[in-house]
Amino acid sequence: MNQTGGTSYPTGDTGWSEEISLDIDMVSAVCPSCHILLVEATSRRTPTSARR
Repeated sequence: MNQTGGTSYPTGDTGWSEEISLDIDMVSAVCPSCHILLVEATSRRTPTSARR
C-alpha cells in the first residue's frame, strides 16, 4: 500500500530493498502469526512519511 492507502507505488529503490526484506523477515520471525503491512512512502523525509 502507498502512504495514502492506494496502490500507486513509488519508484523502487534497490538500495533499500535488502534492508526492507531483512526488517520484514525479522518481524515475521518474532511474530509468525502477525499480519505485516508494508507501506511505501513517496519520500524519505519523515514529515512526508508521517502525513496521512
